[in-house]
Amino acid sequence: MTSIVIIDDHPVVVQGINAILSKQGYNVLGTFTNSEEGFSSLLNLHPDIVIMDLCMPEYDGFEIIKLLNALNHKIKIVIFSTSSDYADIARCARLGISGYVIKSQLTAELLHAIQLVIAGHRYFPALVLPDVPHAIDIAATSQMELSEKEKIILKALAMGKQNKEIAEELQLSPKTISTHKMRICKKLGSLNISEAVELARAKKIIG
Repeated sequence: MTSIVIIDDHPVVVQGINAILSKQGYNVLGTFTNSEEGFSSLLNLHPDIVIMDLCMPEYDGFEIIKLLNALNHKIKIVIFSTSSDYADIARCARLGISGYVIKSQLTAELLHAIQLVIAGHRYFPALVLPDVPHAIDIAATSQMELSEKEKIILKALAMGKQNKEIAEELQLSPKTISTHKMRICKKLGSLNISEAVELARAKKIIG
């Protein structure tokens, strides 16, 4: 039986989702309106899936995603948010979450997303994120692999080294390092190097 934890600062939403999921036979391990307590529960309860809001006091959804990624978690994340903003959804997709459902959609859509996630797919709202298929296989979404040199550069950047220092160590020009940084971001689908480092650690590309 799939185990789920629900985190949302709106008690009515939490109660509603809990009732629907329990009726469908899911094992709801816990519900939390305090996101900090909710995050702590994930480390103790180890659910298969966490359904959570994006905008919350204490920890917001992005912070929890980043914390879980840093811990190399196995929990599948489904965001259930009022935000239909392209930037929010695209950022979540880049951070590797399993699904994103907009609260204005029917409850059936959330259940559909959960079923797809359990089956090993990712789910995103097609009308908001048209360039990401409605339901896509996780394995099929992996980006082009980083070359060994790109991994070395990314590891160096993760250690806080600057372009000039890396260029001297690898006997390359600073301009070449900058080019590699752009390629790394493109391959990982990240907005900047900080996010690329975060994603690479989550995917165990670098330590």
